[in-house]
Formats: sequence, C-alpha cells, structure tokens
Amino acid sequence: MLKNLKSKNDEIKHYIKSEVATKVKIDGCVQKVEYLHDIDKIAYYEEGSNMIYFLNADNGQICPRSLPITPKQLVVNISSVKKEKTGKVSIRKKDLVLPTNVRVLDILYLP
Repeated sequence: MLKNLKSKNDEIKHYIKSEVATKVKIDGCVQKVEYLHDIDKIAYYEEGSNMIYFLNADNGQICPRSLPITPKQLVVNISSVKKEKTGKVSIRKKDLVLPTNVRVLDILYLP
C-alpha cells in the first residue's frame, strides 16, 4: 500500500454505472477501454491495432479523429570495404530500411 493512503478504502476506485449505446462496429477484440474525464471521451483500442479511437461519452458516437501510433523508420547503415591489389581501399556505403510494426499494448492517461 502506498504511504500516503490512510486505509484500504482510499485505494478502491468507485464507478458509477451509466447507460451508453455505442454506435461503432468493432471488428476485433477490444483490449482496453479508458474514460478520459478531462476531455470527456472514451478511448479504446483493438487487439493488434496501431490506432487509438475515441468515443463521445454522452452518445457513444465515434469521434472523427483518432490517434495513430506510427513508428519511425529504422535505418541501418551497411558498409563494405574492399582492398584492391594496388593497395587502394574502397568503401561502399548503403542504407537499409527495415520494416517496422507498432501495436498498442496499453493506454496510460496522466491528466
């Protein structure tokens, strides 16, 4: 237990049940749903997805803007060194771009 908590009841989160009819067709398994009280939206992501979607908390409609999580390209510099019979050394450089994938594993909201 954290030192700043006085009792076990301080740790328990209290939730209020509310009726929300979602108007979203979800293709995959939803991994996590999080209510963001500062912006009054519900955030969720599907299994294996690289996109976080937002729903209106009042009417359950999907917001037109979502948050894509995109990786930076991974570039590897490859050099090959060749020494000729004359003693001259030539260096060939090549950039190799490796394919990358991103999947959302969790949502952490810090207000």
